[in-house]
Amino acid sequence: MFFKFLLFQSGKVSFSYIYGIGVMGCLAFYCLLSLMATKGTVTLGAVISVLGYCLLPMVVLSGVNVLITIQ
Repeated sequence: MFFKFLLFQSGKVSFSYIYGIGVMGCLAFYCLLSLMATKGTVTLGAVISVLGYCLLPMVVLSGVNVLITIQ
């Protein structure tokens, strides 16, 4: 949600595509990892949290873009 807010502050309103692709990617990774898991189970929450931490540098960069225009 903070990423959405920062993109909106910098004038970019196409964040619905980011969330749509993110949800589809999380579901695809969950399906792939659950098919590959031999011991134990993979939870959807674990997949979302790992992919969310990978999104953190983009959130920081969009926060910098609000203050300084990055090309």
